[in-house]
Amino acid sequence: MESNISYYSDTGSVNDLMAFVVKNPESLLVPEYGMEGGRTLLHIAASHGSIEVCEELIRLGISINASARTSGGKLPLGEAAARGHLGLVRWLIEHGSLVDGLPEAVTTPLMDSSINGHQEVVAFLIDCNADVNRLHLRYNQTSLDLALIYKQSDVANILKNAGGWRAIEPIDYSVEGGGILEHVEAHVGDILSSRKKMEFGGCEVEYLNALIREEKDSKIFFSFGAHQITPHIELAFCLQLDWPVNEAALESQEIISFPIRVLKELTKFILDGSLIAEGDVFDSDTLSIDRKFWPDGVDAVIAIDYQFSHVERDERVAGDVTILVLVPIKYTKSGRPTGEKLADLISKYRLASWKKISLRLPVEKKKR
Repeated sequence: MESNISYYSDTGSVNDLMAFVVKNPESLLVPEYGMEGGRTLLHIAASHGSIEVCEELIRLGISINASARTSGGKLPLGEAAARGHLGLVRWLIEHGSLVDGLPEAVTTPLMDSSINGHQEVVAFLIDCNADVNRLHLRYNQTSLDLALIYKQSDVANILKNAGGWRAIEPIDYSVEGGGILEHVEAHVGDILSSRKKMEFGGCEVEYLNALIREEKDSKIFFSFGAHQITPHIELAFCLQLDWPVNEAALESQEIISFPIRVLKELTKFILDGSLIAEGDVFDSDTLSIDRKFWPDGVDAVIAIDYQFSHVERDERVAGDVTILVLVPIKYTKSGRPTGEKLADLISKYRLASWKKISLRLPVEKKKR
């Protein structure tokens, strides 16, 4: 994007902007510095706080939820929040901006305003039901973590009063099923405080993340609560570290929602009294998940009694619970594995590295 059109988008003068756009209509949708995925004029205008200019740019065709991939997937709302433009933040949300940004964004508007100490913006976003405990996509820190790191104590107090947590909080192992959490912490890594709770016919199940101590590029996303039904099974995926599993991702109509869709369906399967055992293979014929949600190259997931220590032993935890890891597989020409081929896969994946069993983001989702 040429500097002159950037100038017209940040002066606050709609007349100046319109005069330039009329003369140079091809420049309207050119990203900053001409870089694919760069900030739009709307991002630049939002960073300067002009409601009038933002309104005109949206009228001219720039999406209110335009994502700037070169800025971590930030929306214009994030630009306004980061600079404390409360009036514009309110206007953008009232006109359809996503309060938490896109699921795959590195930060949220709440994080952006927390880092910069904008108390009124933080309070307003919380009133708009912003996800207080969403994690930074790369560093796995909450808004409270970020406020404390940047010494924004007043913001930190607002976040705490709204139910904000640090990413890593002490865990009470005395709760029912606490041995599962203790086992994961001991053999995988730190369990993060951000979690999703769901009800299945009166049975509450949580979905949590744990960082993998020995594989910094991966994490596990696992159920906690399905063990209440015999034969005491919990389910997990190993995911690329920056695979989004925030609230927005869980409701997404894109591939990033695949892990939670599978976990939800199989959790319900367990709680309805059906059995899941090592070696069970689940594909689009056995699951009701639309094919559009399946990542490229993944034909099925196979349940594996994965050995967290990478040596063959009994991995059952307190209460005789087994954590089955769902490993993505691609079918060979012979199709669904059975018999000896299935046995070979089970043997192969039980002791494989974390990265070998992990679900990886599509290449286009990595470009942030």
